[in-house]
Amino acid sequence: MDESDVENRDILAAVGAVVIAIGVMTAFDLARGAAIAWVLNVGVAAVIGLFVFSARAAA
Repeated sequence: MDESDVENRDILAAVGAVVIAIGVMTAFDLARGAAIAWVLNVGVAAVIGLFVFSARAAA
C-alpha cells in the first residue's frame, strides 16, 4: 500500500465518521426533539474535529 492509498483511507475514515455522527444526531433529534440539538451539535463538531485531526496526524 503506497502513501496515497493510506491518505485516501484516512480521508474516507474521517468522512465515514462524519456521516455516522450526523446520522446519530438526526436520530436523536427525531426521537427527543430539538431541545438537545445543541448538545449533539457540539458532539458532532468534536467527533469531526477528532477524526480530521487523527487523519492529518497519521499522514
